[in-house]
Amino acid sequence: MASDDDQTRDDGAGREGPRLVDFGEDYRGFARALIAHRQATLGGSHRYPQYRVAERAGMTPAMLSRCLRAPVARDPGTRLTRRLTPDAARRLAEALELRAADADLFVDLVILDHLEEGPERLALRHRLAQDRLGRENDRALELLFRYISHWHQVAIRELVALPGFRPDADWIADRLVFPVARADIEAALRDLPRLGVCTVDEDGTWRVGPEPVITLGHEAGSLAAGNFHRQILELVATSIAAVPRARRMLNTKTIRIARARLPALRLRLIELINGFVDGTDDEGPADCVYQVHASLIPLATVGDDRGVEGA
Repeated sequence: MASDDDQTRDDGAGREGPRLVDFGEDYRGFARALIAHRQATLGGSHRYPQYRVAERAGMTPAMLSRCLRAPVARDPGTRLTRRLTPDAARRLAEALELRAADADLFVDLVILDHLEEGPERLALRHRLAQDRLGRENDRALELLFRYISHWHQVAIRELVALPGFRPDADWIADRLVFPVARADIEAALRDLPRLGVCTVDEDGTWRVGPEPVITLGHEAGSLAAGNFHRQILELVATSIAAVPRARRMLNTKTIRIARARLPALRLRLIELINGFVDGTDDEGPADCVYQVHASLIPLATVGDDRGVEGA
């Protein structure tokens, strides 16, 4: 196996091969692309036939081909595709001469492919997304992922703009409606200025900085947003018993609607929220932080489109 010190791989043509980190959760696509790249760049006595990879991984060429073929459906009875086992994934990573970190990620992605939707799969996806951000050597991306993933970081940023704000964990904890661990508040006070969503003057005065630009990419961005929305929905449920009715509003209406009207309804809800927020500047200084939440949740359908979209 190649050394961890190798930052890029030159496959004989002076070009860097495909990177696993660029393939998201598609470990099959990465393996196919890597084999194809080596076949294209290595020639003569260094040729790179796929059957040699299979042999080194302890597999038949036909088995390797089925394991790397893109699945068309989650059909355990299909003869066209098969899922690698974690042990086979480790052997294949060695046969492909992956660096240690890439080999570990490759095996984790195979394990993820075996997990059904639930807390264990979500926890692994969360760890893999954080590892991927760290592997890209961009501290700002890691900070942005944590900011989007935690409701209290966004709330503390807004709290900074209220009169009398104090960058003190106990002061902040007393003013947050829902409990947050002191360590998490202290982490937010470190992260918010580093990310740039808050600034600190020379005299220690905190100010609200610009909203962050989402640059996480589709997979990590979707996971971070999903974390945030799940937390908000949990707070909404908790507020029913924990927050007096005068301080909250929960109002829903179950409607019939043509699927074709959904884009227009989404846009109208977005315009309603943005229009209200943008129009409050002349109503006096803000003195509290609220989460404005509008949802469209499918409950039933008679058409063919019965799937639930991701966060």
